[in-house]
Amino acid sequence: MNKMMKTGIELIAEERQRQIEKEGWTPEHDARHDTGDLAHAAAAYASAELYRRTTSPGYNNTPPIWPFESTWWKPTPENRIRELQKAGALIAAEIDRLNALKALDTTKLHACPFCGKKPYQGRDKNGHHVAKCYTCSVQMTQDREDKLEGLWNNREQINGI
Repeated sequence: MNKMMKTGIELIAEERQRQIEKEGWTPEHDARHDTGDLAHAAAAYASAELYRRTTSPGYNNTPPIWPFESTWWKPTPENRIRELQKAGALIAAEIDRLNALKALDTTKLHACPFCGKKPYQGRDKNGHHVAKCYTCSVQMTQDREDKLEGLWNNREQINGI
């Protein structure tokens, strides 16, 4: 009997659900990865094995783009679809993380004084308040949100932006 193959989107949704239920990688967990980690991890799995090989077999072959501890790198080069399934689920997690940020965005921060783009405001893994511009990589950290907003918003504008 021919079994119907799952579509790519079904496989990705299944993997994302597994990540949440089995690994504990919930949206709250993912929110802490605010420097592109999820997208970098997806890129590592999406890259063909030939392009991510860094050393000889038997050694640590964790790709340089992999953002997490090497123990979390679990390639399955014998099953390319499985690797792409992991990559897709990580991309879905990153999209969900960014959408959640947009929905919660109540930032009082002014535009970045260097490039004029809207900065991200959140917390780092130590609980400090962070303002960061992803366009030009300017970042500021403070222990209190009001201090962060005051410092960020009172910097001089550069080049009339």
